[in-house]
Amino acid sequence: RRTGNEGEFATITHEQYGFSIVYPTKWRVRTYGEAGNRGDEERKLEVFYSEFGPFWIEVRRKALYQPDLKDAARWGLNGFETVNRDPATRFEAGPLTEETVDGQPALRRRFSSKQGIIEEVYLARANDMISIRLTSEVGTFEDVVDEFNQIVASFRSIE
Repeated sequence: RRTGNEGEFATITHEQYGFSIVYPTKWRVRTYGEAGNRGDEERKLEVFYSEFGPFWIEVRRKALYQPDLKDAARWGLNGFETVNRDPATRFEAGPLTEETVDGQPALRRRFSSKQGIIEEVYLARANDMISIRLTSEVGTFEDVVDEFNQIVASFRSIE
């Protein structure tokens, strides 16, 4: 059920994992605890328009003591090894680019295939790594990348 209007935003805070994001209220949001979502224990939050829509955004988390950005980028790359076992869904990894999120250094990488584009932004915190990921069909990516970038820019760690 969507209650928001075009151009309206709301903040959701995930107290258990110490972060918040701002998201368009025309979309839905769900948070997950220790077990994650359907066996994906790293998935902690999802933002999407419809259950089976052409895109979704997720915040992923992996516990690690004092990780650095290289650890976070390696974690992201390792996630595609399983996907890429099937040649039909092979994603090519683009270069890492540097940026700043919540006043902290971050890395961004785009993975592309014939059908889809996945863009991930990696953050390293004191005791975990965060990935903010947009998964989209090729034809939808340009329509939602601006909102994805707004969500990334809104990410805040909460002590």
